Amino acid sequence: MTKRTKTWKIGEYCAGGVIRAKSCGELVKLEVRDYFTDELLNSSAFGRIHERQVVEFLENFTTSYYADKVRQWIKEKVWGEK
Repeated sequence: MTKRTKTWKIGEYCAGGVIRAKSCGELVKLEVRDYFTDELLNSSAFGRIHERQVVEFLENFTTSYYADKVRQWIKEKVWGEK
């Protein structure tokens, strides 16, 4: 089982400023964290069938541009899609 972690330090374009994606197999946990304290502000876990919910979750905290960047990374690196 492959584990991957990626952090985006978005700053003012994200509530809190940081999005972190952690994968364990095909399950992805998304965390929204404070830029300065690293405090967890919100998180949720998603499977491969929840691609639309991934974008909806992210768009509550950041712009559609960054939500799409995170979604693309998840599809490519975690779910093995192009």
